[in-house]
Amino acid sequence: FGTMLGIKPVMYVDAEGHLVPMGKVRGRKQSMLDLINRMGPKMEGMDNEIVFISHGDALDEAKFCAEEIKKKYKIKNFLFNYIAPTIGAHSGPGTIAIFFLGKDRTEGK
Repeated sequence: FGTMLGIKPVMYVDAEGHLVPMGKVRGRKQSMLDLINRMGPKMEGMDNEIVFISHGDALDEAKFCAEEIKKKYKIKNFLFNYIAPTIGAHSGPGTIAIFFLGKDRTEGK
């Protein structure tokens, strides 16, 4: 039913390495924008010269995220790579993961 409505989970990896849901949004684009918006509070006071974006066969969406991050946070350098098989097995194709320096690994609300 969630697929029909376009509901997408937004998740993070906690300090113990668990994949934890932190919210749900409606639509693919909204899920990526929500993930990007959650970066801001976590990055305050950190020097992020580069952001890593991993994807599950979704390079166009990864590049969209990079452009939005560039506009919102003025970060210029990005490294793109495929999502690791362990996470990919849980999340499937189309996964986007954003890695950056942040304050801690607690849920980014």
